[in-house]
Amino acid sequence: MLAGRAKPGKPIANTLFREWGDLYDGQYAESHLEPPIQIADFLAFSINRVTHLGLKEQRTEIDIWFLQLIASMDIFSDDLTQASLPVNFSTADIDKLHAADRKQKGLE
Repeated sequence: MLAGRAKPGKPIANTLFREWGDLYDGQYAESHLEPPIQIADFLAFSINRVTHLGLKEQRTEIDIWFLQLIASMDIFSDDLTQASLPVNFSTADIDKLHAADRKQKGLE
């Protein structure tokens, strides 16, 4: 079974961290063996799913429940912007939020 882009145990980013010498031991790992990877996988899934649901024209009750669940987690990250939208938000609403976020971060 592959974990990420390579098999568990395969070195990763050794060239990038070559100055660290023996202090760096980067390698692919199976997420069930590394709790931080499980958390990162869950957050990546959640963000991707929220993005997907934001583009859906018709959201089911389960979709709304999931969006509310993720929102209630109150994830704190400099890379994420929290916003409140009505249940029947549109892609135009999402586009406005993205534009404002990019402007605030100096990306536009």
